[in-house]
Order: sequence, then structure tokens, then C-alpha cells
Amino acid sequence: MAELEALALNGGPKVKATPYGTGSKHDADAEAEALRARLHAGPMPLAMGPAILDLRARLRELFGVRCAVPTSSGTAAVHAGLAALGVVPGDEVITTPLTDHGTMIGIMQLNAIPVCADVNPHTMMIDAETIAPHITPRTRVLLPVHLFGCPTDMDGIARLAGQHGLKVLEDCAQSWMAEWNGRLVGTLGHAGIFSINESKHISAGEGGVVLTDDEAVGRYTDLFVDKCYDRTGQGAAGPAMPALNYRMSEVNAVLAIEQLKRVRSIAARRYELGEMLAEGIEGLAGIRLVRPPAPSKASYWHGVLLIEPEHAGVDAAGFARALAAEGISAGAPVSRNILAWPLFQKLDADPRAFPTYIPPGLEKGRFDPESCPNANAMAVRSVRVRLDQFSTDADIQETIRAIRKVAAWYAAKGA
Repeated sequence: MAELEALALNGGPKVKATPYGTGSKHDADAEAEALRARLHAGPMPLAMGPAILDLRARLRELFGVRCAVPTSSGTAAVHAGLAALGVVPGDEVITTPLTDHGTMIGIMQLNAIPVCADVNPHTMMIDAETIAPHITPRTRVLLPVHLFGCPTDMDGIARLAGQHGLKVLEDCAQSWMAEWNGRLVGTLGHAGIFSINESKHISAGEGGVVLTDDEAVGRYTDLFVDKCYDRTGQGAAGPAMPALNYRMSEVNAVLAIEQLKRVRSIAARRYELGEMLAEGIEGLAGIRLVRPPAPSKASYWHGVLLIEPEHAGVDAAGFARALAAEGISAGAPVSRNILAWPLFQKLDADPRAFPTYIPPGLEKGRFDPESCPNANAMAVRSVRVRLDQFSTDADIQETIRAIRKVAAWYAAKGA
């Protein structure tokens, strides 16, 4: 039996003593030249300028959809997508308790009610099985979130939506170019949204997009994000409904176009590194990487380890501390149950806690964190490790070595 390596946490040598691979998300020369050319080209029309139209066309081609509507942010895209799918005050939108506030804002700004289904403990995402018990006559839209670059089971969600006559809006903010059974996420529901802020796979400062194959949904989205101004000249002379100013600017569109040129290669590199990591830690007791079943593909926003403390001999916080001591960029937990946020705790106790949010039908006790025990468990089960397009093969191999070293230590300790 090989001698057990002492953890760096306990004074042993670090696995990773060299810095991570680095790089810039922005090709400064190419983007500066593209911006310069656009600025010299003349005035920048609102909503339908040449850069916006070019971005729309590129998105439609990339995803194979009829409509692509750029927005000022991913949060704006969620809001617009829900409005276009017909969500009205008092409707229920079923989504996940492990997500960003941006997923919730659009629901609540429509005075609808977010309903959190618990997550599948093996994927950290909602699916048909966890969603089904929450469907009521008031349910209007299912809002799955493809987390960490990993797709959730869209086959099951689509079937469930069809059985109940519901719409599906995919939140793909973290999952550019991820695939479910050979199809890009964002094209599997009635509409899909993406984010282009600086934390995502591609970055245009701020921005988002709504994709749909339904031209009526696309048309409504266009009006909703542009103060209901009909830029085609085919509608009413003035605004015909209340709307918002969620337009993307020409400047952001120029940056987004340059970024979009590289999105396939970025996603492919992240997929390659993620699969290397998954294969390198395969077989460890109680430790695995969140990834979809083949033939689906993740684009790995970062690497997420699921820890089963009863088998690994350590919880996520302890595992992350040990990895960090080995020189690995790691943190835990990856995501917390949003129902424990002050916002939802106030609403749980008092449905009229906020004068700007009083949806019909909201009752006391609707936002109990204990209603999602699997989401709560992620606080002791999930660990983030660094993985992006700038990571080198050596970075991932050192991450694998560190994970295996820490796993071996705690396995021996618990034996």
C-alpha cells in the first residue's frame, strides 16, 4: 500500500506551486478597432442600429432560431421572456432555489409568485420529477436554470410542460453552448435567455439575449424591451402597452459580436478541461464532478464537485479548505438556498412586506427554506474549483492530483 501523503493543511508539500494560466476575456485590439469603426460610421440608432441587427443575425444563425432579441442584461432578458410568455400578476413560475437573484427579479416585477422546486441531489438542478409536485392551476411557466455550464434534463421538463399546457423559459446565463442530447440549451423550451456580463463565458460589459422560435413571442419581447416603440413601422403610431427600456446599446452590441466569434472555441476548451477533470477523479468514494450524462455536453462555467460526507469522510467546507492549502483555487459552498435570503424570509412571514410587490394569492409561509432540503444540503456538499478557458492542462492535472490526495487522506482517516 502506497504511503499516504501528508496534506499541505497539516504541513505537507503543496500539490500546486505554480500560478494558474491567465488571459483576458477581451481581445483589446480587435474590440477597440471594431468600436472605432462603429463610432466613425455615424449615428447610433436606438434598438435597430447596424451592430444590433448584425448581432441578432449572428445569434439566429448560431442557435438556429427565428428570433433573437438583445437586452441590457440577463436579468432584463428573464423579465422580458416571462412577460412575452404571458405571465401576469398572481401566476406561479416554478424555478430553482439555487440561482442568482436575476432569475427571481423578473418573476417578482411581474407581480407573479416564484415557486421553488427542490433540486435533484445528483445534479443540483430542478427537473421534471422535482417540479411536478408543485404544479397548480396557477402555474404558468417552468423556469429551469442550467447551472455551472451544465444542462438539466430538458426532455423530461418539456414532456411535463406539454402535459399541463405550460410554457418553458430556459435560464442559460451560465451555460453558453451547453447541449442537451445534441441540442443547444436555450432552444429546447419556448424561449431561452443568456447573459453577456463580465462573469460569463463571453463578456460585453453588460447585456443579455432572448431567443425563441415563436415569432409572436419574439415580437412581444422586442416591444417590451424597447418602450413599445414599433421600429418596423407596421404597428400603432405610438406605444400600445406598458413596456420598459431594456435595450442593448450599439456599443455593447459591437463588443458582443467580437465575443460571439469566439464562443464556440471557448465552450469547446472548457468542455475539454471539464471532461479531463471528471475522468481524472472518477472512482473516488463520495466525490464527483457535476456533469450531464452522455451525449449531452457541459460548457463548465467552473468545476463543481459534489461531496458525500458520509462516504468521503469530510464535508464540502473541509474539503475546500484542504484543496486551498494545496494551492488549488477552491471554495464552498457553491450556492445557497435563496429561500433563506432576508427578502424571502420577510415575505414568508408577511406577504405584504414590500409595497412594490403584493401579488394576488401570495400567502404566509410560501417561502420556507425547509421546503427544499436537497438545496439546503448543498451547503455541506458542493465545492467550486477553478476551470476556465485560460486553465492549462497542467492546472487541471494538478487539480486532479490535489483532489485525489485530499480524498485519500480523509478516506484513510475514516477507515
